[in-house]
Amino acid sequence: MKKLSLHSQHGFTLLDLVLTAAILSVVAGLAFPSFYEPRRLENEACAEDLLQMIASVEQIWMNEKQAFVTFPRLSEPFDISRSVSYPLLPFFFPNNHGEFRYGGYLFSMEVQENGLDFFAHPVLSGYSGTKEFQVSVSTSMPE
Repeated sequence: MKKLSLHSQHGFTLLDLVLTAAILSVVAGLAFPSFYEPRRLENEACAEDLLQMIASVEQIWMNEKQAFVTFPRLSEPFDISRSVSYPLLPFFFPNNHGEFRYGGYLFSMEVQENGLDFFAHPVLSGYSGTKEFQVSVSTSMPE
């Protein structure tokens, strides 16, 4: 007959499990910030490019229609007299305040006396982005 001792049992002790969990949490804590940095940089570049695109679309609209356009109208078809009608910026879904979110940023516009100002503010500062962007478009009509 074999005698069972405490040292012949198989498995992990509670101390082994606690140490493993502690080591994994330290490694995860060091690794997570490095995952956020590329996403933050991508969100900032996307916001800056989108503001430039909005300014270009606004200039095109003012040249064609002789008036400025708001965010809700940018998602409508541009010209129904053409054979192909398309929205200028089809991914805009403005909220009740005329703002929309895209790529971790909140985009808004303000009508000024001599033009329009477009803004991009990070939704979660530090995670979705750290920079705020602004583009101004003059509403003076070409003569």
